[in-house]
Amino acid sequence: MPEREAGVRAPRWESAVSEHWSWRPEWTPERRMWWWYATFEHDATMQRLAAEARRTIRPWAPVDLIPTRWLHLTLAEVGYASEVPLDLAHRCARTAAADLISVPPVDLRIGPVDIMPGAVVLRVASPALEGVRRRLVAASARELLRPPVQLPFDPHVSVAYVHRDCMRVDVLGAHLPEPCELIDTGELVDRDWRPGQAGRTRLDHVSLVEVVRDQRHYRWTPRCRISLDGRRPAPVDGR
Repeated sequence: MPEREAGVRAPRWESAVSEHWSWRPEWTPERRMWWWYATFEHDATMQRLAAEARRTIRPWAPVDLIPTRWLHLTLAEVGYASEVPLDLAHRCARTAAADLISVPPVDLRIGPVDIMPGAVVLRVASPALEGVRRRLVAASARELLRPPVQLPFDPHVSVAYVHRDCMRVDVLGAHLPEPCELIDTGELVDRDWRPGQAGRTRLDHVSLVEVVRDQRHYRWTPRCRISLDGRRPAPVDGR
């Protein structure tokens, strides 16, 4: 096959997708890690959108589907539990809660389906979400001696992780969904939502979670929840 001319981009379906689990090889199953997540265990809209997004994945695609209970949007890293003990993590949470006391719930625009390096995702757009993240990062920076370097913020909710290097067409196919009009939640999502569209939901809390990465999945225990309505953080583990 002749080489592609310089400066000519490959079609989207020809682009390469990398294995997700090669990221951070030092994060072994024995190591727990603190993160700030937006979680959606009680969000029926997000769960419906994620279910529809999973249906766009090819049946033979090399992916690990993410169960509904583990859907999340990563906001900020806090650090490994071996380096940030529980009491220090809770101090970060208390400082973050004070910074977020005047922040109302955040509206999220969810979709369309896309592929990022290593994952099939629902893109998320929200001007206010960046402000929430900045406050979380700043709180950790004030409490931690060596705060982690944060990745660039590209908000999304993953629905599947790619478990080997492949091409985009191997996961979603050549006819990838494109963005189109915004629709409302409720019955329209059930009957009329398509992967190229975007739905809406509202985020009313963020959670400090202790995450384990094992057997090609992430699982976590929530340790502190901050409501985006001015309430104090509420420990959920009895400590």
